Amino acid sequence: MGCVTARRVLLAWALPSGAPSLSARASRCAVARAPASRPATLRRCRQAATMAASGVPKIDAYALGTPNGKKLTIALEELGLPYTFHKVTFDHVKDDWFTAISPNGKIPALAINAPAEGAAGRPELTLMESGAIMTYLGKLGDGKLMGGGDLAAEAKIQQWLYWVNAGVGPMFGQAGHFRGLDDGHPAKEYGMKRYKEEAARLMSVLDKQLATAGPYMAGAELSMADLAGWPWISAGVKMGMVDGSAFPAITKWVDLIGEREGVKKGLAVFA
Repeated sequence: MGCVTARRVLLAWALPSGAPSLSARASRCAVARAPASRPATLRRCRQAATMAASGVPKIDAYALGTPNGKKLTIALEELGLPYTFHKVTFDHVKDDWFTAISPNGKIPALAINAPAEGAAGRPELTLMESGAIMTYLGKLGDGKLMGGGDLAAEAKIQQWLYWVNAGVGPMFGQAGHFRGLDDGHPAKEYGMKRYKEEAARLMSVLDKQLATAGPYMAGAELSMADLAGWPWISAGVKMGMVDGSAFPAITKWVDLIGEREGVKKGLAVFA
């Protein structure tokens, strides 16, 4: 299966009548568009084409370069799972072909073991919502990033994963929204105060956790909670929505996660 046909293979079953051809949409296998990355891109395509034979699920990942999108590719790279990447723009998230995969019309989304090109049927599994996706991926293989089968360890990871999804993502997202409003907009001052204060409160919770139980969110080992939270929190620190100097344990954690090769590769998908 080549990069050019990767999307057609997955989505022949999903396209409504009269929809634009899949080859006309932006689509590619991971990792990046840059010429220097093409050997890696071709390698990913070859891996994706042979996954079914090896017993590894065939993974098609849908995202764009937001924190929620980046957490998906970072997780896949950290796990070392071959996958086919499809860049989805905001122009297409409400299209029928995409809502067949993600009914809420949001990224990220996954399709697992989609039928071959021209074949009848649907993928074995489609997933929306990053929390569900991260939990599913984290339990593949040895499941180490979701506790490795230890119920207590998994519960600790889940509490921080839910904390990211229910708190960090929405609050940082709202802070970013109001930050982008024009100066003088009547809602900007209130919105920035409201959401920056809540973002700072959340960071105080995490800073204490990392300082006392770290170096990772759920303790001594890297988990899906870290990979889910890092894109949001590192962006917040970089953009000045969070004062990194006030949270030394978070600053150390941001650097620790950011230096991982899997994280770098996951970000390179969007370069």
